[in-house]
Amino acid sequence: MRYDAVIIGGGPAGYKAAEKLVSLGRTACIVEAGEDNIGGACLNEGCIPVKSFLRAADLYEKIKMSEEFGIDSEFKSPDFEKIRNSVRANIENIKSGLVSMLRSKGVSFEFGSAYFEEPGKIALDGGKNGKKEIEASDIVIATGSRPAVLSFLEPDGERILTSTQFIKSDMSGDEILIIGGGYIGCEIATFAGKLGKKVTVIEISPQLIPGEDGDIARALKRELSGIGVEVVLDTGAERCLVSGDKVETVINGNRRSFDKVLVAAGRIPDIEKLNLANIGVKTDEGFIMVDRNMKTGVDGIYAAGDVIDTPMLAHTAFREGVIAAEAIAGRKGPGIDYNIVPRVIFTAPEIGAVGLTEESARKLGFEINVHKRHFKANSRAIIMKQDSGFVKVIVNSRTGAVLGASVIGPYASEMIHLFSSAVRSGSALSELTSIIYAHPTFSEMITDMFL
Repeated sequence: MRYDAVIIGGGPAGYKAAEKLVSLGRTACIVEAGEDNIGGACLNEGCIPVKSFLRAADLYEKIKMSEEFGIDSEFKSPDFEKIRNSVRANIENIKSGLVSMLRSKGVSFEFGSAYFEEPGKIALDGGKNGKKEIEASDIVIATGSRPAVLSFLEPDGERILTSTQFIKSDMSGDEILIIGGGYIGCEIATFAGKLGKKVTVIEISPQLIPGEDGDIARALKRELSGIGVEVVLDTGAERCLVSGDKVETVINGNRRSFDKVLVAAGRIPDIEKLNLANIGVKTDEGFIMVDRNMKTGVDGIYAAGDVIDTPMLAHTAFREGVIAAEAIAGRKGPGIDYNIVPRVIFTAPEIGAVGLTEESARKLGFEINVHKRHFKANSRAIIMKQDSGFVKVIVNSRTGAVLGASVIGPYASEMIHLFSSAVRSGSALSELTSIIYAHPTFSEMITDMFL
């Protein structure tokens, strides 16, 4: 079987690359383990299920506080089986639409475990269906990532779980330890805490969501504490031993017991089975090395998404997949300015960030002004009773240009795009504040930045 291009992996980078290639007149085939895997980790075990659980938790919280709006409601405990069914329905609905769209545009599919035999040729182990060889002028590696595990802590899928295993589990047990306070750990802590679980998060760094703005991280810690989540910083689990139906561990010298332990220690590229050594593709610390057009050092081989050392975000992977496809079609461009990629965390409140933080701007030597506005002064936030958080903007004091922004508050995931545009264009904050924003909205907080 031969195609113009083969994409190994049907996640965000892979299916966007395939979609773009067929629009440019190329024949393209996505190779994936099975049709159930189409959509990648984002659709099947990450973005979509986690945000679906968070939506359920948000509704549960709103029902509990409905009397504050003058509405009486009958309150019941959450039904986790019904919640899981709703989450699965969301996944299948999106997947069905995605597969139908790709097929309608002319994208082909082959299913099985793929590995390289030589440049331009991959073998596909289809199990009982035997081995198949597929050739292509160009190949895009987009196999994504998998949860990282700790050397001293082997997940068993029952008491000690990866984020993937936890999302797919029955979520039984009342007391949960989350090892890792990055975006994955904090999002899971949010919905588990809101749905009544007793959650403890430990993070080895001195703040949650390492690398993000310190003020934002401290505000998130307060908000998690407000829903009953215990956060322990500057520490790690000394050991975790399964004892009966509990997991025993030691945190800061104190012996603790949990029903479940979730290992949220980040993600690593999933490339071991590809036999990259067969074709000479180079890696660095587990990531495939590429240029700005997603091309590896081997002619005809490209890589995009979590397999390369860029932000592990679906929207980053989307763009990288498109860039790889355009490069295959001879349309080479400037690549991605990763400084303008928005970083969003769907905690409660949501967090959105783009560009430099206050700490990174100072470290780079910029002379800056810091502008901050709290949601407690915003009419829409008060109406919705979601007035926690603030908008923080980092401005070059010499030029007035917006260097970065961080938002923690309602709909931060939407508001941050205003700042993405400003950082991208080098606009001054005065240009953002001169816009007339509708009232009452969250976005009008930007108008008040200089008031």
